[in-house]
Amino acid sequence: MGIKDYLENVRKERERAERRESAIKVAYGLTIGAALGAVGGLLFAPKPGKETREEIATKAREKAESTKETLAEKKEAMAEKKEELRGKYEEIKEKRQTGEESPEEVEDTSTL
Repeated sequence: MGIKDYLENVRKERERAERRESAIKVAYGLTIGAALGAVGGLLFAPKPGKETREEIATKAREKAESTKETLAEKKEAMAEKKEELRGKYEEIKEKRQTGEESPEEVEDTSTL
């Protein structure tokens, strides 16, 4: 596999990651919308005020915990991806320094 193939694979992976991030943003938007709809429904439901407030507080705590878990998972995934890309960058850098690949053969990798 040549360096051009490798860089093409990196570019494709980056595009997949961008699509994944876009899908995650849509999912977050839907989740927030659903949560706001649920809160609105609770506020206008024919329940006593104290009961409604308790339910809202419970749901808010549950959603906060769920969000924290999701963010922790995403943070870990991003850290892993960062390390993977750093390794690939170092590999390319080393090849250029040792002369395995000439600078003309290596495309601009500054966007990795």
